[in-house]
Amino acid sequence: MKARYKIVGLEHDELIDKIYKEISAIHGVEEVFINIQKQEMVIETEEENLLRIEHAAIIILSYITPQICIKKF
Repeated sequence: MKARYKIVGLEHDELIDKIYKEISAIHGVEEVFINIQKQEMVIETEEENLLRIEHAAIIILSYITPQICIKKF
C-alpha cells in the first residue's frame, strides 16, 4: 500500500538524504520516494503497518526540521 504526503517547505537537498535514511529505517517500510519539485513523499508498506509508520514519519520529520508541514493526500 502507498501513502502519499505533501511536504510543504522542504527545499534543502541535505535534508532529503537525512529524511530518506530515517524513514527508510522504520520497521515495515518497503520503499520511500521523495520528490522535491512536487514537494511529495510516498511511503510503500503493508496496510497493517500504515498507521504506525505514518505516526513515526510525522515525528521524525518534526524532529529533523520543524519548519516543514506534512499533509496526507
